Order: sequence, then structure tokens, then C-alpha cells
Amino acid sequence: MEKMNPIKRIVLALTDFSFSNRIAEEKSSKAFGVLMMSFLLFVVFAGIWTSVSVKPEFNRGMDQVETIVGSLPEFTISHGELISDDTAVKFYQQEDIKVVYDIHYSMTDSMIKGKYGEVFVIRKDGLKYDREDVILFSTFSNASGVQEQDFTKENILTTVDFLRGLFFPVMIVLAVLFLLFLLFLSLVAWVMIVIINGFMRKDILTGSCYKLGIYAMLPANILMVMRWFVGVNIPFFTLIYLGVVGYYGYRYLGAYESVKTIDHIYE
Repeated sequence: MEKMNPIKRIVLALTDFSFSNRIAEEKSSKAFGVLMMSFLLFVVFAGIWTSVSVKPEFNRGMDQVETIVGSLPEFTISHGELISDDTAVKFYQQEDIKVVYDIHYSMTDSMIKGKYGEVFVIRKDGLKYDREDVILFSTFSNASGVQEQDFTKENILTTVDFLRGLFFPVMIVLAVLFLLFLLFLSLVAWVMIVIINGFMRKDILTGSCYKLGIYAMLPANILMVMRWFVGVNIPFFTLIYLGVVGYYGYRYLGAYESVKTIDHIYE
């Protein structure tokens, strides 16, 4: 068969259902190439989204935590309690994050909320976040490793630096997980095409059904990636995704003709 560039292949897969004749006759590597195009589409959009939105916000949050923790009096968390020579009540604010340092309960929760609004409150025994719709309290004794060893302000600042370094490794792990997710979806699409093929009684091999399933995923994957990065919440999107795959699979099979020589259809 004549070689076909990736752009033309994608356009035909999206617009010409008779392209299924060529898909069925091609090697499986071509179909996997299309699957990788979906993955690369995700990587490109994820890279843009991460650079423009996620990474700056992540850095801003880490900077806020680092500034506030650095401003706190020297302390040590030992056996589930915060110990410090400075026991005076202090208030810190870094942009939209507000923190009250009151390790000896000099102010009640209602007093703090009335004066400062929604804040993080550092107590002797834990950290509390109080807002209108939720109250969260985490004791220092529940923190991992706190009961076994002392934990200082410097340890927290070191942890913040460590978390900064984890950002890109986490992004890589998420990319790998998405690739595994695509492979799982390709199996789902394959089963759908096999079932549709059974009802339509087309003379097409099971292996070719898998290739058609991957191509049928292409428009659904484009829609999925756009939905993720635009941030639009579409109800019952899983059903919509499977519906798009099923529709393209049905149309591919409907346009498929059991012929031996189709080498010149797209020449």
C-alpha cells in the first residue's frame, strides 16, 4: 500500500468511513501509531496546561507555605505536641492564606473565626482549618513519623523543597497512567466492535476489529482531552465517549467491504 502521512490518516479516519477497508488490511503497528497520536495529543495539551496554569499555581502555593512557615517561631514537634519558647498569639497572612499561631489556646475557635475569618489555626496538639462549610483538624500525633522522632521547622521547609522536586516526576507518572488507560480503553473498544460486527455479520477478522476499535477511539479521545483541559463538566461523559466509539465503529463496519485488493483505493 502507498505510504500515508499521519495528518491525512487522521483526517480520513475522522471523515471517511470507507477508510475502514484500508484499516482492516494494514498492519497492527499502524493502529498503534494512531493510539500513540492520542497519547501525544494528551502530552502536548498537558504540557501547555501545566506550564500555563498548574505549575505557576503549584509554585505559588509552595511559596506561600514556605514564607509562612519561615515566619513562625522556632518550634519542635515531639510526641504529638508542638513545643516552642514563643507562646504569644501571632497572625500571618500570605496572599489568600491566613494563619493564626496560638499553641496555648489563648483564643477560642469562635474568637479566632470572628476576628480573622477563614484561617488555619496552629495549636499545641494539631492544625485546624475552619471555614463555613467544613472544619478540618489534624493532630500532630497522627502525622507520619512524628511520634517516633522530633520534627522541627527546618524539617518542614526541607519537605517543601522536596515536594517542589516531585512535581515533574508526578507529571511523568500521570502520563504513563494515561497511556495505560488508553490501552485499557482500546480493549473496551475492541469488545464493542466485535459485538457490533457480530450483529452486522461482516466478514472481518477479530484482529481487524481491534484495529478498527483504535481508530473509532480517535474522535472520542480528542473530545476527552479537550474536555479535560477546557475544564467543562459534561454529565454522563463515559456514556458519550462509548457512544462516539460505537457510532464510528458501526459506520466503519457499515462501509467495510470484504475485498481482496484495496491497495489503490487511496492512491
